[in-house]
Amino acid sequence: MDVNEALELIHQYSPVGGMVMDLFAGTCVTAMATLRLNRRCVCVERDQNVVPPALVRLQQWYRWLKSCALLVSCGNPSP
Repeated sequence: MDVNEALELIHQYSPVGGMVMDLFAGTCVTAMATLRLNRRCVCVERDQNVVPPALVRLQQWYRWLKSCALLVSCGNPSP
């Protein structure tokens, strides 16, 4: 799945400010989409070798969204 497909699914099936859980995080496509759509995300990945490059990719995506003023605060999470 690419980011555009994830954006469409998350937009359609989760509320703004909602929580999305990705049990197979891989390259963090779901996390990238949740950042763009003002959702929170919990990602789980079993393969420890995939995590470091995925985090780099997610950080780059975050910086790009921030530089384009495309980030919107989710507000304070509930306790």
